[in-house]
Amino acid sequence: MSNNCIYNVRGVDVLVLRVDTMVRANPNSRDSRTCGVPGCEICELKRPFVLPKEIVEAAENRKLVIFAGAGVSTEAKGVFNLTLYEDIRRELKIDSGKKISFSALMTLYCRRKTRRMLLHRIKKRFDYMKMFPEIYRHATRFHT
Repeated sequence: MSNNCIYNVRGVDVLVLRVDTMVRANPNSRDSRTCGVPGCEICELKRPFVLPKEIVEAAENRKLVIFAGAGVSTEAKGVFNLTLYEDIRRELKIDSGKKISFSALMTLYCRRKTRRMLLHRIKKRFDYMKMFPEIYRHATRFHT
């Protein structure tokens, strides 16, 4: 298992796997089917994969630690009319031609409003999404 290792942290063996190198497509997955419409936002986000047995076993043995990169927080397109980024950008009236990173935009929002208001906006999105099972399924679907 290259790029993978086991560490002992306070008496607990922790299996560390480079998931990006181990995820394999599974063409037989139910989620691998598409509607056949070119450019479909939902079908383009389908990423069927086989979870490596090492990850499953480590999780079952309560010895799995997941370190997720910054991309894990990205929103799937098509869930809301606007992503959180687009929504905040519009509210702050930031010119669409101006390039601004996600973190810089959120920092700007906190300076102009408050951090509490930003957290409330994020929570409100989650609360809305959870009220509608189909939206929730779409928003929590694996995407890259």
